[in-house]
Amino acid sequence: MKEQAIKSSFQLLSHCVEELDIKNKIFILDADDSKTFKKTLKDVSIKDANMHEDSERFWGNLSLFISIQCKSKSNSRKTICVKIKISGMFTGEKGSMDKEQFQNMLITNGSASLYSMARAIITTTTSQCLPSGHVTLPMVNVFQLLNSINVSFKTDETSDAAESE
Repeated sequence: MKEQAIKSSFQLLSHCVEELDIKNKIFILDADDSKTFKKTLKDVSIKDANMHEDSERFWGNLSLFISIQCKSKSNSRKTICVKIKISGMFTGEKGSMDKEQFQNMLITNGSASLYSMARAIITTTTSQCLPSGHVTLPMVNVFQLLNSINVSFKTDETSDAAESE
């Protein structure tokens, strides 16, 4: 199979972890603690959505913020809280999509990509913070998530209007 036949016209160019905060109050786990932690996904939100375009491509940046808390059911003082802000830069080919399609792909596909990267980062990082085990973010339905939050884009036009005021 040739790569060009299956390659999407929407691509992730790069990503970075802008913020990672871990507050861990777990030094020793009781025998059953690793099986009895209550995970609460506190926040999943899009903090920044920017896009611009040139003659051939759309360009977009997206930042996703995630906060999760895990608490022992047997000892409420044993908690670990993790917050991460991860950003990605995406691009889309103008010949394959219009501006509205790119915005939809940026929000939907971009959020799904960044969430899965954050999930791997949190799992790996917390495996080094806990005496045994790790924190794994739950899988989420990105469509339901996006219905629950409001996303506004900053574009070249909105940036120009803000600067002229």
